[in-house]
Amino acid sequence: MNILLRVRYLLFVAIVVVLALACSYNGTAAPPDTTYIDDNIQLIRKLKYEDPQHAMRLTDTLLQLARTLGNEKRIAMCYVSRGTIYDDLGEYDKAFSCYDSALSINLKINFKKGIAHVYNNKGLIYNKLGRMETALNSHLQALRYRRELNDSAGIASSMGNIGIIYNKLNQHKKSIEYISESIRIKLLLHETDENMARWYNALAMAYDDDEQEAPAIEYYTKAMKASEKAGDKHNLGYVYGNMGTYYHEHKNYTASLMYMMKANRVLRQIAEPDALAINTSSIAGLLNELGRPREALPYALESLRISDTLGSLDYRTNAHTLLGEAYALSGNGALANVHYREAMALRDSMYSKNTADATVEMEAKYKNEIKEKEIKALKQESVITQLTINARNASLARIRYVSAMLILIIIVIVVAFYVTVERLKIKQQLRMANEREQLQKEGIAAVIHAQEEERKKIARDLHDSVCQKLAAIRLGLQPVAGESNAAISMLDDTAVEVRNIAYQMLPVTLQHFGLAPALEELVQHTFGNTHIRARFECLGVSAQVSEQITLAIYRIAQELTTNVSKHSGADSVAIQLYSAKNNLMLVVEDNGKGIADAATATGMGLLNIRTRTMQVNGEIVMENNAGRGLRTVVKIPLTI
Repeated sequence: MNILLRVRYLLFVAIVVVLALACSYNGTAAPPDTTYIDDNIQLIRKLKYEDPQHAMRLTDTLLQLARTLGNEKRIAMCYVSRGTIYDDLGEYDKAFSCYDSALSINLKINFKKGIAHVYNNKGLIYNKLGRMETALNSHLQALRYRRELNDSAGIASSMGNIGIIYNKLNQHKKSIEYISESIRIKLLLHETDENMARWYNALAMAYDDDEQEAPAIEYYTKAMKASEKAGDKHNLGYVYGNMGTYYHEHKNYTASLMYMMKANRVLRQIAEPDALAINTSSIAGLLNELGRPREALPYALESLRISDTLGSLDYRTNAHTLLGEAYALSGNGALANVHYREAMALRDSMYSKNTADATVEMEAKYKNEIKEKEIKALKQESVITQLTINARNASLARIRYVSAMLILIIIVIVVAFYVTVERLKIKQQLRMANEREQLQKEGIAAVIHAQEEERKKIARDLHDSVCQKLAAIRLGLQPVAGESNAAISMLDDTAVEVRNIAYQMLPVTLQHFGLAPALEELVQHTFGNTHIRARFECLGVSAQVSEQITLAIYRIAQELTTNVSKHSGADSVAIQLYSAKNNLMLVVEDNGKGIADAATATGMGLLNIRTRTMQVNGEIVMENNAGRGLRTVVKIPLTI
């Protein structure tokens, strides 16, 4: 802490002690000057950021002095000072208690400036707590008193705060009106750039939320320049973050990432954990969206670490979700699943907490209603004192009846509320399950897409490079007439084998002639040189089948025919492709040995079949025939 501040504090305490001793020694001694209180309250405003506990002790000393002086105005000022310290420490209940004490005193002595100050401070806390309607009412009260005092600076501050709340209430036009008027007054009062930056940023956010792009970016830029000029890193970190969000929403990912990174550097310097948790989360989400999950991981992990420190369920849920996305995109399904499960558990916890808070708020509301009724009854007590004992008993009976009815109403409401909450919870679980299934499908689609792209690349390399080189070598090794050459024969076999591999990876027929000709060719290649009799039929299949479904059916057919050829022990197989009720059907039936438990059978080939079927929202049924063999039916909707 600053040495000068310590010296001033010690001198002040010494003076207070001396004056207190003097007063106790001689009751006629003059009280100390209230200037001491005013000066040190100003000192506390700076000291509370450096050493809040020290500031609190100094405030308590000032409060005792103000009580000794009997100066109610200074007593109220000390309560406000204590309230601001509790506010900064996040102890909002204690802050409200201090503000209410100050408000009661200020109303009693009609100190309008103090009344406005208390309402303003309470409004700021309600804003933090998300109680926007209550915050708005508090700031409107502050504005009313400041207008009565013709306090231009106070009016500008209240109008700006009201505008910020209107923006959070999605009343963007009103928000723009109030914040613009606040800025106009502040400019007339020659406010510094440091003070103006916050309000430029607030106005930019209001324009942004109202989808007015030009003024939004204009005021974001003004806020950024004002913050940079004033060296206000606190506001600059928020402005950079808001600009990053703005460019993200407008698909300018390069600019968005640049400003988010700038915000990250500034927020680290000023040690703002709450803002840094949001910033690192935003960077991780953007990098995931850009397909750079490995870069996103450290930011998502840092966001989770900070969120754990802050104890924020909302931040932790978002961090786990981003980690799940990053690991899924990186191909680490196990870790992705761990973080998605953790995110789901945290969402359930938040839901339970919100439900509990709502229940407490409802109970408090009914208690207040009962209290108000009791107060009204007490006010009428002087009137009913002259009534007879029977009338008194009747009144009590009515009160009991009203209380019983209120209790009954509360029970009915609580039961209805519980039923509603359970229904909402079930709906949320279903929605989460659907989201989880969708994420799984998207992950599978990404993996399969990557596999197919790699197969195409390998096939092109084999066809365009390896096969051409083998052909060239073959031409260079022409045997002498009448002589055979084992190496040339081996080279010919190798060339054929390489062509077959290239064909398996990227069948030309599938690309140029469609699914049915490709499947017919597949059957010929697979069973042409075997003892297995194969029959392929295509019945009424349109040529206009999407590329995704075509490729899925072909790869599934590849796996199934390979299984028949290598593992079934069959001597005949029938393959059918047809459409039925807007579904594409593939049926493969052999007379081999079948599978012990077709429904739960495992293996890489079967896993690949099921995965590709799921990717296109299809269904697969594998069952042993009554006699001998295996029948596989794949049904895929023609519209995915």
